[in-house]
Amino acid sequence: MHHMLPLASAPEYICRIIVQENLVGAILAIAWVVVASCMFISPLTSFNRFITRWFQSDTVAFLALCVIAGLIACILFWLQLFLHISTILASEALARIDLQTLGLSKPHAFWILILLSLIGLGIGWGMRLSI
Repeated sequence: MHHMLPLASAPEYICRIIVQENLVGAILAIAWVVVASCMFISPLTSFNRFITRWFQSDTVAFLALCVIAGLIACILFWLQLFLHISTILASEALARIDLQTLGLSKPHAFWILILLSLIGLGIGWGMRLSI
């Protein structure tokens, strides 16, 4: 089934397709793009602050260990999905390193990562709709 995109009603058509396909999935995908881009602005300093703040007590460390064990079980259960997600994160990390090597500031790198991720998401949705 091939969808034609009429020029006059393009925004209405796109909105109708998003609602028909899965609005929650679209919102989660766009939110994922923003969160992943925020995560790669300064990954090591943010991670270091998180670790030192949350792992000061033994109870929190134990609960974190239990949560990590549960996440590993979920990762093994849904290995194919996890491999797709880890590939996306690895490519975004490499893009962030390239942007840092170019000497771009953190806000510029953030917006470039957002823009490229949303373009890729749009191309993926477009390919899915054209099948």
